[in-house]
Parts: sequence; structure tokens; C-alpha cells
Amino acid sequence: MFDFCNVKSTRDISLINSYPNFFFNLRVRAKATGISSFTNWSMNAVIGKITPLLLKGIDFYTYTIFGTMGIIMGIYSFYVPETKGKSIEAMDEIFGGEKTVKVAGMEKLRTVAGGH
Repeated sequence: MFDFCNVKSTRDISLINSYPNFFFNLRVRAKATGISSFTNWSMNAVIGKITPLLLKGIDFYTYTIFGTMGIIMGIYSFYVPETKGKSIEAMDEIFGGEKTVKVAGMEKLRTVAGGH
């Protein structure tokens, strides 16, 4: 159990801190990383506070709640677009965001649907 918790927490922190770097452009990347890290720590604190109360109140059914959330997240993962082998620049096109275009050494933003 100790090893599982260590591996899971290490994996989650690296994912939480690396995903915003791929999904958001430079304009909002720092804020998105901060918000995702804050949300991760906040939800961990909430789970840490409510789990003893749930165990006391509904006993082992607490694990069915967490198991159901795990199953829902597993199903959700099949609907997230594949990003393996894609460049960071391609992420905007995959997730329908803004497209970054280099013009004379400067970056200019345009929407994917918004022409040239």
C-alpha cells in the first residue's frame, strides 16, 4: 500500500504539472499550471478530510464511491484525443483552440476556423 501511494502521488503530480504545458498557449500557460496545481492540492485536501467522515458514516461503501469515480475516469479517457507523437504546436488544432502562426519572428494568434 505504501509503494502504491508513493507511485500514484509521483505520477499524478507529474501529470498535473505537465498537461497544462501542452494544452495551453504561452499567454495563459503559467496561470493554467498554477490553477491545475492548486486544484490538485485542494481536491487532495478535501478527499483527505472527508474520507474519515465517510468511513465513519457509510463504512466500506466509501470505497464504492471512489471505485465508481475511477471507472468514470477510465471511460472518460477513451474520449480524450490521442496526443502521442504530436508536437506542442499541434495541440491547439487537436483541442480546437487558437492556432499560433510565426510571422517575421513574432508570434501572432488566429483562430483555427478564422481564415489565414
